[in-house]
Amino acid sequence: MRRPASAGYLEAQLKMELSAEERQFCRELFAAMYEDSARITDPAKIVYPYTFAQVKDGSKKSYYNESYERNVECAQAISAVINDSCYKPNHYNFELAAILAVHAYGFERVNAVLAYELRRAQNDGRYSETNKKWALRPDFDYPEAALNGAYSRTHALLLNNFTDYAHKLYADLGAERFALPGREESGVMVQGYELTRSIWFDDQRGFVTGHSHAAPGKYVCWQFRTEQGKRWFSQGVFGGEKEAADSYRVRIIAHLNGGDVKEIPNQEHIIALESQTAEKKGPMEAERSLPSAAGADGHQSTLAQIRAAKTAPKPPRKEKRPKGSIRKGETEL
Repeated sequence: MRRPASAGYLEAQLKMELSAEERQFCRELFAAMYEDSARITDPAKIVYPYTFAQVKDGSKKSYYNESYERNVECAQAISAVINDSCYKPNHYNFELAAILAVHAYGFERVNAVLAYELRRAQNDGRYSETNKKWALRPDFDYPEAALNGAYSRTHALLLNNFTDYAHKLYADLGAERFALPGREESGVMVQGYELTRSIWFDDQRGFVTGHSHAAPGKYVCWQFRTEQGKRWFSQGVFGGEKEAADSYRVRIIAHLNGGDVKEIPNQEHIIALESQTAEKKGPMEAERSLPSAAGADGHQSTLAQIRAAKTAPKPPRKEKRPKGSIRKGETEL
């Protein structure tokens, strides 16, 4: 992915003492940059969630190894950016340091690396109790072996301050919306499951996650394809919320790397959905429209313009096929 010129601007401010207005401009610039790129899936910013032992297919072991190397690089980059942010003795620009680390490696990887260091330092009084508690969140529970080389080698007090700004940035931006790749879904029901997140690819295939309060398996990850304005679902995976999210991540990585998206390490439950029809809605209708907020002067902010500019997926290619036919193991939406 090409590095935007605005990233160079932020980097240039790192060693400067900025006014409140300049800091606010940097925050808004980063927010606009992140909104613009977060939905473009970059496999380099997805943390591989399985252990080496779980990856039974030898061709997939490279995903684990590549993610491990990026985790190590991310930890080293955090250390470097903190050092570079010292604009005068004992004064650090932690806010811009966090922005640059997240821009380069993504929230998911930065959070994983920070959480790993803080989990190992639960008895270290130099870290705040708030940060140590934050590090124990279940969604940061990545395989320890995948992070055992990810040491920032930064003084604990500096790393603690950096962590403050990193998860404040996460909260201020509302980055939990991008905790998984793709876009939010809302209100679309398939087989009693409400779809929660989806990702679409140029070949009109993709994956979704969903949940149901009533079903024995409350969380799912499905593959879908689009045809004649409808989505057809198959390959359901049931399990806990984290297991479904992990399957979603791995299938996206496999797809983007040309792998077989049907094979998931350690999957326990695979079902072929029965040929029952849910409420018929086209994929365009299934997508949640983004808000378009204008300022008091009637002009949209940069962030609002970026949101408004997002487009729905490309119309699916039509395939000659008998009307109303459904392939075995698929559910129509």
